Amino acid sequence: MPDYEARSQFVLSDEPWYTSDEFARKEILDQMSGGTTWEEHVTVYDDFFENHPEFSRLIKDRKAYEKWRMEEVPY
Repeated sequence: MPDYEARSQFVLSDEPWYTSDEFARKEILDQMSGGTTWEEHVTVYDDFFENHPEFSRLIKDRKAYEKWRMEEVPY
């Protein structure tokens, strides 16, 4: 796309990488493969969302997220 404006709109129209389900799945797998305990794993997410509340919109289903936090879910 030689037109800068058209190229810019094309790039901006794509879903941000950090909001995709694939990114979330890979983040979970990465954390779980790190040899952490479930509590340490959940704490990473708690700390992240506490320090960066602007990313809380990544949680699409708050009820499911809270259930996930409270009990180890096999993935």
